[in-house]
Amino acid sequence: GPSANQQQVAAAKAAAALTAVLVAVSPAQARTKIERGVSPGGIEAWLLRETSVPLVAMEFAFRGGASQDPADKPGVAYMAASSLDEGAGDLDAKAFQQVIERNAISLSFRANRDDFRGSLKVLSDRKDAGFDLLTEHLLRGRRRPVAPLGPPALLI
Repeated sequence: GPSANQQQVAAAKAAAALTAVLVAVSPAQARTKIERGVSPGGIEAWLLRETSVPLVAMEFAFRGGASQDPADKPGVAYMAASSLDEGAGDLDAKAFQQVIERNAISLSFRANRDDFRGSLKVLSDRKDAGFDLLTEHLLRGRRRPVAPLGPPALLI
């Protein structure tokens, strides 16, 4: 499968390509027309508009996930998703969290069996900051160090 770096680059490209086409939808607008878009790189996106809500929300997924973990390293995908909170680029964890708070950004990642997913939610007037942070995070995110597991402890 693709390397972690290739997956990060693909994720960043997807986020950048979808910046202009993804907006949140409210449950009240379930009959809203769904517009399909395709980026120059072939990434497909669906746009749902709800202009009464000043929010941009994006969900994205990539093939991979826990089913792609090396046989001798189960849990790598889950660990990677849970460790994506230590900053990005020149921002350490504290500065990263300050940018998130200052711009009211919600950013999350999770791994499933067959895919790796991410979510971004940000107020419409702060969408540039949100997508910039997501792109930076996917390309140059810092990962929380994880202590290696030793042999299981025997409890008596």
